[in-house]
Amino acid sequence: MKVIMDDKEFKEYLEHQRSNMEIVEFMGHDVKERIGILFDMLTITAGMSREFAFTASQLEQLLEMAKEERPHMPGKA
Repeated sequence: MKVIMDDKEFKEYLEHQRSNMEIVEFMGHDVKERIGILFDMLTITAGMSREFAFTASQLEQLLEMAKEERPHMPGKA
């Protein structure tokens, strides 16, 4: 069964993924690599009994989050 998250659940998911992206960026991955890692995280439930499906708006928010530069990270301006 494919499941589209409601707004509250998606907001929590987005924040969780934002934390993951901070770790990935800290490890030195650039935007292109972060987007690839995000794609892996988004498709991890593929084929499972509770497979996530995302609206276009949700995917856009996730992509923008992955593109964010975090100036507080080492080596950033």
